[in-house]
Amino acid sequence: MAEGRVVCKNYYLWFMIQELEIAIKKASLLSETQQKEIAKIIVDEIGWEASFDSSQHKLLSLAEEAKQEYKAEKTKPLEL
Repeated sequence: MAEGRVVCKNYYLWFMIQELEIAIKKASLLSETQQKEIAKIIVDEIGWEASFDSSQHKLLSLAEEAKQEYKAEKTKPLEL
């Protein structure tokens, strides 16, 4: 194990941290432009995950509402 690494009971968490560490080391060899692109992708992805996680209750509510409208025959087929 790498020096300074905290031993974690959750092996999967440790594995993911190690994988991210390797990815960042590899990314550090890329040009500044490529590094900025990768950083933006990572930050955008984290933002999307947080947004998605915080909207789960609303999405479930909308899905339930749509299901009830379908059962009550208040919906129409989508004609494309």
